[in-house]
Amino acid sequence: LDNMLAKDPDDFLTNGLMENAALFCGDSNKSFKACLRYIPQTYEINEESINQFEMTYNKSGYYAAYAEFLQQLEILYDKKYVPPGNLAIGYYFINQDDKALKWIEKALEVHDSSIPYLGTGLWNCTRLYDNPRFIEVLKKINLPLPKN
Repeated sequence: LDNMLAKDPDDFLTNGLMENAALFCGDSNKSFKACLRYIPQTYEINEESINQFEMTYNKSGYYAAYAEFLQQLEILYDKKYVPPGNLAIGYYFINQDDKALKWIEKALEVHDSSIPYLGTGLWNCTRLYDNPRFIEVLKKINLPLPKN
């Protein structure tokens, strides 16, 4: 991903992948930089908000800035379609499991196109596998329970 971004720093897909990969590798700085390039191409979030995310990141760190970003997405959700699965995964990443579950349930409600992959590991929400709310969503769509 680093090689690809060296050739095209604004590549939408590569930045989206880097955001997740860097976070899983423990590099929140690289993850956040990729996120800042990815956000304007994906969502209608203005430059002022992006600057605010950066200020929050510099002052309070990754989780605080990402929580602010997710709050902006929740506001956008009421105005235009934002995939609830994206919000669920985001909240899971910052360890806000109750909010992640709320958005998983919303993803089921609105038939988010990624919901069939919920128990496959693609969502990377293994911490929720034994949560009754998570299990209930899987049961409602007749998906097998994932293995811990």
